[in-house]
Formats: sequence, C-alpha cells, structure tokens
Amino acid sequence: MSQRFEESTPSKEEEPEEEQQKTAEKTLNYEYEDSTMKQLIDEACRSEWNKYIRYSAAVPLDNGRPNGEDATKNDLTQLRSVVGSLSWVARQGRPDLLYVVSRLQSEVKGATVQTLRDANKAVQMAQAGRDEVYVNFPLKLMEWKDVRVLSVSDASFANEPGSKSQQGRCQFLAPIRQLKTLGQTEFDVYPISFSSTTIKRVCRATLQCEAYALQGSMESGDRIRALLSEMSNCVPVGMKDWESISRQHCPQLCMSDCMSLVNHLNAQIMARCQDKRDDQDVETYEKYENGGDKLIWFHMSTMVADALTKKMKPDLLLKVLRTNRYSVELVQKEKK
Repeated sequence: MSQRFEESTPSKEEEPEEEQQKTAEKTLNYEYEDSTMKQLIDEACRSEWNKYIRYSAAVPLDNGRPNGEDATKNDLTQLRSVVGSLSWVARQGRPDLLYVVSRLQSEVKGATVQTLRDANKAVQMAQAGRDEVYVNFPLKLMEWKDVRVLSVSDASFANEPGSKSQQGRCQFLAPIRQLKTLGQTEFDVYPISFSSTTIKRVCRATLQCEAYALQGSMESGDRIRALLSEMSNCVPVGMKDWESISRQHCPQLCMSDCMSLVNHLNAQIMARCQDKRDDQDVETYEKYENGGDKLIWFHMSTMVADALTKKMKPDLLLKVLRTNRYSVELVQKEKK
C-alpha cells in the first residue's frame, strides 16, 4: 500500500514549475474577504493581553509608608514582575502605556515607595482598557501592493531624571498615493511599530534630541521598507545593497514638529548649527533626493508621538489607532 501510494503521488520536485509557482502565489496572496478572520485576530490579541494584564497584580503597599522610603528586596522583585508584564503588553498593542513603562524601567534601580505607587497606577491604567483592541487593521482599507511607510518622530528635551531626554516614534503603513501627494493632510494608516525610550546621551539642545529621535525613526522605517521590498521580490535575499534598492522601491515619508531640524536637513546648502556638536550629529542624516523619501514639518498640535515622550493623556494616539485615520496640520512658511 505504501509503495503504491508513493508511486501514484508525484513529489514536489516532479511537479511542473508553473504549478509550483501557482501554489506559492496562492499561499502568499491571502485575501481576507470575510470579517470573521479580523474578529478572530482581535479576540486572540485581546486574550493574550488580558492574560499578562491579569497576572500583573499591583504591588501591595501600606498607606502609611512615606514616598521617599527605599523599596525593600521583596518590593523590587514584585516591581520587576509588574514592569516586565506591562512592557510586553505595551510593545504588542498598548502604545499608550509605553512612556509609563519606560519611565518605570529607568527607576527600578534605586526605586522608592513612590515608584511602587506609580507602578500600581500603570497597572490600573492597563486594566481599565483591557477589553478594547487598540491596534486595528480594517479590511480593504488599502491595497497591499500600494503600501508604503509613514514615520513620525518626537522628543522631549531634558524632562527625565539626570537631565535625560525621551524619544518616541510611530511607524505606519499608508497608501503611496497619499504619501506622494503634495500637501496631503489625511492619511489612512495601519499601525506597525511604536517605541518610547530614553536617549542615553545627555543632549545639550532640543535640536539634538529631535535629531536622535528622527534618526531612530528613519532607521526603523528603513528596516520596515526593506522587509516590504523583499516580500515583493524587489530585493533578493542576502543582497548587500538592500538599503539603496529598497529605498527606490518603497519611499518613506518622515514627519517632525521641529522646524529648525527640518529646515536644516532640507536646505540645499547645509548651514552650520549654532552648537558644533549638534551640527556633527545632524549631518550624519542622509537626504534622499532621488529615492522618494521626504521630510516634512507639521504643527505640534497633531503630533501623534507626543504621548510617547512625556506623561500626558494619549487622546490623539488612541484616536488614530481606533479610526485608522491620521490628520495632520501642515505649517505654511510665511512669505517675507
């Protein structure tokens, strides 16, 4: 029986190349026509997040303990457990928790009772929204072949302990027709990546920390579009010049609310910064003149990454995630 079965069943090597190619195309070209698939994905994400949030119990504290008291060894163990669980949830689908978790991670060493209370507030924030799905991918919002990268970066200067600065970035997938339209202010977006981290180097000016944030955002966007280019068979696997080829195939639109940084990078004749150290850091950026990349300046009131750099209500961030629509206010230069 086994011998007869092997003889009657052709191997993959014996199949014609056309059949193998059709099979591969059917495997890659998923069409989510039924909304049931989206519902199953949302339920799976909610189940995983709720599991970690449920295990993230608040650190037990006595009301009489002063805020300045050092945390005990047992307190630190529970604090690390809470921060670790919240960190996974924030990275996977709760970007509204990213800044709070990043601040807690930096305060674990030398933690006090106030740090424990801040961790308990973070747990309450996570549990309050555990029944909602923040990362949403509505069906047929955009065609896969037209997907490109939209990157938004922001920084908060010297607001962290030790005069450190905080950087935040958001990466979205958006249609190429919207990214290349001059003066476009409405974007259909799929959220793909978020980050909120402390800049290790002590920055001496707002321009410097904004430059670091933009650099990290553009590098993250380069990796995303390289992956998109490889999935579209535009970049062979293992090619050394993948960055330049993917740049030509998949343009990236970068946004920043720092006018001095955008003007400096977009200037045809590079002017020197007032701070020599800032000038050296900023000049490491590439100006993508022939690759379709573009850097624009927009009003800070529509900065979606603002909640990733400081403690504030993430209303705009949550609105973008729930509606899959990002509206920006472009700043027009005044004519002299």
